[in-house]
Amino acid sequence: MACSYSTQEASHGELTQFSPDCSYTTYMQQQNRLARWLFKHLSHHYVQADWNTPYTIMHSTILGNSYLVNNARISDQVRYVCEALDELKNKANVIGVYHKHMITGPRKKIEDVKYDIRPSVAFKDQMITANNRHLAITQKALEPGFSVRFSRLA
Repeated sequence: MACSYSTQEASHGELTQFSPDCSYTTYMQQQNRLARWLFKHLSHHYVQADWNTPYTIMHSTILGNSYLVNNARISDQVRYVCEALDELKNKANVIGVYHKHMITGPRKKIEDVKYDIRPSVAFKDQMITANNRHLAITQKALEPGFSVRFSRLA
């Protein structure tokens, strides 16, 4: 859940931890597991943080990376993904608008679906804040004489 980043400095000025502190409550309030995965995915990958630039993701990418869509028919898979997007739109106020574009093959069989996702204003502002905080942390870490030690968070 990496929306914004914080640092915890030790008494000797060393950067000891680089941990994400996104809206954990927003993440955990999602009932749909795919909605949680999409929230985390958007938080990590939607870094341009512009309302006019949609985030585009393919249905095959969601299937291949999330492992959470288990329906056999692609129309049921698309319905499940739309339910997750609707949950992020209506309950979490993460998505402002989304559009799905069906890519069809012979006999109008659904081959893939392209989702264009536009963030809500609140999520966009949260991402801008996170990007600024990440930039400040990176610049501070690159200062001469400042040693950085990253710890893995499980």
